[in-house]
Amino acid sequence: MDEGKSKILIIGATGRLGRHIAKASAVAGHPTFLLIRPDTLANPGPEKAALLGDLKNLGTTTLEGSLVDKSSLLIALKQVDVVISAVAHADQQFLLIEAIKEAGNIKRFYPAEYGTDFDRATSLPPLAPLMVKIQIRRAIEAAGIPYTIVANFVFASLFLGHFWHVEYEAPPRHKVEFYGDGERRVPFVFEEDIAEYIIESVDDIAH
Repeated sequence: MDEGKSKILIIGATGRLGRHIAKASAVAGHPTFLLIRPDTLANPGPEKAALLGDLKNLGTTTLEGSLVDKSSLLIALKQVDVVISAVAHADQQFLLIEAIKEAGNIKRFYPAEYGTDFDRATSLPPLAPLMVKIQIRRAIEAAGIPYTIVANFVFASLFLGHFWHVEYEAPPRHKVEFYGDGERRVPFVFEEDIAEYIIESVDDIAH
């Protein structure tokens, strides 16, 4: 751990992307803090218990807190410089934005987006998740919080195996339906690479 590097708080560290961000942060030498819900700490289950153990062995520090408990957020925020959110649902971040503004010490906030740049994309009809993420962006801007949006497009492990058809448990062998005219290119990015890119950008911003 390099004490000269930014101290990073990761929210959603047991999730699909958050676990990779936590590992990349620790490996890069950042003092890395994980905000974990009390119920998860009390009863993590075998898979999450093993994951938290592995992250602890990498030098991360676990903080008990919740996105619905502002006091626990403020305690965690006061210990770090950078906040990286990797929660599954973007609408969970409104209280976090309030807490970051109140704390006043956060140099950079990465909201949970990690997909399309929604200010430059359109969908027909407008999708509810897209609208929520736009609302999150406007709330961050209104709060005057320094932030970075990471637009990595499509998670490889989530979509590539079934060609975006989430109802498939495995790639179909006889027939595949592609959206659109079949000529559009879609970038698939592995979560490990997204995580490393995020942490590299923290270093760039810090220096």
